[in-house]
Amino acid sequence: MDKILPPYESDIHELLHPDTWRSSIIEKKSLKDYRTISSSIYHWDFGRYIIGTNSQSFPWLNRLLDEENKENKFLRDEKFDLSLIQDWIFKRVLELGWKPSLFKDYDLLINRHYSHYESIERIGKKYQMIAYFEICAIISDNYKFINEKTYLDEIGSYNGPWQISHGRDIDPSCLLEYQKEDIYEREEDLWWYPFLKISGI
Repeated sequence: MDKILPPYESDIHELLHPDTWRSSIIEKKSLKDYRTISSSIYHWDFGRYIIGTNSQSFPWLNRLLDEENKENKFLRDEKFDLSLIQDWIFKRVLELGWKPSLFKDYDLLINRHYSHYESIERIGKKYQMIAYFEICAIISDNYKFINEKTYLDEIGSYNGPWQISHGRDIDPSCLLEYQKEDIYEREEDLWWYPFLKISGI
């Protein structure tokens, strides 16, 4: 069991030494070609609600696992620097392959015409979610976790993604294929459907 439980000893060199890479993204963050990515990460809902800048709700302290526990009545004073997470995600999205020449026009089209509930997502948003889960994994491996229910005064133990918001991003009520009008015919929200219509089968 020890092999499948966290921590997994991931590399945190980039988080400990952000000066080695942060300068490389400063210019791109402000360029128009990268605006759908930078706006989403730094200003829009992805930054506010996924990363948690609106509520400062990120459930890890800026305290390494091997640091000695010290009394601190206000653990919120040691909350993780979310701007570092935002910068790392921006950098990682570009490393994963998002380029304006490939995806900018498509992502802008999606933003203009499909920016509503249960809509098509931007390619960039998919890269952002991959990067978000990667950085959460690295941080959970190396930093102390706060019990979300009592985060002001209790350092907890991180055991798995079910403990955090967006940790297990699987919704069994999301059908693989459905008719658009079906959304409006549902009388109640169900967590499971007995029949799945799969394309091509």
